[in-house]
Amino acid sequence: MVLRRCTLSERPAALAHHFDDLAQQYEAAHLGMWVFLLTEIMFFGGMFTGYAVYRSVYAVAFAEGSHHLDLVLGSINTVVLISSSLTMVLAVHAAQVGQRQLLVGFLLLTMLLGLVFLGLKTVEYTHKFADHLVPGSGFLYAGPHARQVQLFFSFYFVLSFSFHSCLFFFFAVSPICFFLTDLFFSSSVCLYCKGVC
Repeated sequence: MVLRRCTLSERPAALAHHFDDLAQQYEAAHLGMWVFLLTEIMFFGGMFTGYAVYRSVYAVAFAEGSHHLDLVLGSINTVVLISSSLTMVLAVHAAQVGQRQLLVGFLLLTMLLGLVFLGLKTVEYTHKFADHLVPGSGFLYAGPHARQVQLFFSFYFVLSFSFHSCLFFFFAVSPICFFLTDLFFSSSVCLYCKGVC
């Protein structure tokens, strides 16, 4: 008896034990995805509304805070995120058409880009800790708008951490995460360059 491995497209759809049929399982997964997307929209909508309100009220302080962001690392991370998005989408496509070698290759490349992203963020966050720009009791800023700059960095770290989590785990199914990351980074670049967006 010769055993052969079946491709991903040849495998029968598996019905989980708590569903009556595949249609019910599909509908539950579909509903779950929409609930996930709606919670992301609510969270990021609230965060961006808060950011927009405080940015307009404390424009000078937010501009001062944005001068402490690393434009080069942010730009490289944007390219890494776009590339990892592409490799993840290509991996999903490879899985759909049953190309196992391409699937594994694209997944490994996506993981490698994720590690590059985390490495760059480690460098960036290390500088923020060394400069005491992390909100909390150790926050030190010598400028005249210290409390408002701390507010800027609060938004920066919460949104940045949320985006990283979102992007790392759900990027292929939630493109809104990349849009929001790009929007925040572009907004900070405009402040950094003293431009008007």
